[in-house]
Amino acid sequence: MTNKKIVPLSVTQINNQANYLLKSNFSNIAVKGEVSSLKTYPSGFTYVTIKDQFSDLRCISYPDVKNVEALSIGKQVYFQGDLSVYVAKGTYQFVVKKIQIDNEGLIWKQYLELKKKLENEGLFSDYYKKEITKYPFKIGIISSGHGAVIHDMLNILKLQAQHIKIIIIPTKVQGDKAVVNIIESINQLNEQPNIDAIIIARGGGSFEDLNCFNNEKLARSIFDSEVPIISAIGHQTDYTIADYVSDLRASTPTAAAHYIIANFDGVKEQINNTRNLIIHRLEQKIELIKTQKKYFQSKLSLNYLSEKVKGLLYQKNNYHKLLLIRINNLIERYFERLDSLRSRLKNNEISNNLNKGYSIVYDEYGSLISDSKKVNLNQKISIKFLKGKIGAKIIEKK
Repeated sequence: MTNKKIVPLSVTQINNQANYLLKSNFSNIAVKGEVSSLKTYPSGFTYVTIKDQFSDLRCISYPDVKNVEALSIGKQVYFQGDLSVYVAKGTYQFVVKKIQIDNEGLIWKQYLELKKKLENEGLFSDYYKKEITKYPFKIGIISSGHGAVIHDMLNILKLQAQHIKIIIIPTKVQGDKAVVNIIESINQLNEQPNIDAIIIARGGGSFEDLNCFNNEKLARSIFDSEVPIISAIGHQTDYTIADYVSDLRASTPTAAAHYIIANFDGVKEQINNTRNLIIHRLEQKIELIKTQKKYFQSKLSLNYLSEKVKGLLYQKNNYHKLLLIRINNLIERYFERLDSLRSRLKNNEISNNLNKGYSIVYDEYGSLISDSKKVNLNQKISIKFLKGKIGAKIIEKK
């Protein structure tokens, strides 16, 4: 038995032969599926990915194909065309020649049905939204452990809010296992003490790439979380069920990071303003103390003390003179009053009145009689004159 030598083919030869076989056997065929990604370039070529529940198929539509402008993500479509190999890349693709569009694709329909169901149950209601603290100090991030998303978020958070403790849970955010993995991460962070917020972050992608966030179990896990959850999934135009049920939706992962630190910027400004005010007040106080120091130093000088003592001695002499004057005035006033009292006493002496011809009448008991009504007829009395005293008897009353 002879062994034939196998002649190796070049990569291009392999791709060309595969392309020939596909075109020979899969020309002018029809395929149906749901549009999961769509991109039209300025050249007019449109690149489409359609899928069913298990597989994807890359397609290309030339500019002259009708209805290409009616394509959109989630639509159910029927393509007619040829299966071929793109020789330069070695990938096979479906070249679209004819397009027929159904109203809604199955995946899109399931998305809308779930959205309506959860909305009717109240899972999207603002009433159940948990408030996110303005000043978080500990947050959890559920995202892929590597890549631009987590890198950009950490750059923002660590640069502008170094005080925030960040717990990163590396998690699958695309594919079949993503839903279970995200739910496990949510539960894990809920068990952490003092977590202020959880961010679920993922970069942009096709409707198919983000479809794990349209899962009912995940939606209910987000709703049941005791820790507030911020969804930061895809781009601003991407809306998933997780966005509707979360406590806050950020348009992008970086927007979520900026939201977390937004209020700290205001606090920093207030702290800086307060710091500047305190410094200004301290500088004013220091200047006042310096001025007071100079003042008291001047007051403690020998010249100042000498002048102060002279002033006090001068005041003492003045007070002494004023005191003597006041004492003399008081003495004169007391002597004048004493003379007045002496004069009044002298005028009221009995001898002076008797000297004027007056007399004093006493009853037989020696009591002074000042009223005629107090004596009776035939009552004995005595009368005192300036010189001498006589007895008498009442013989008449008028």
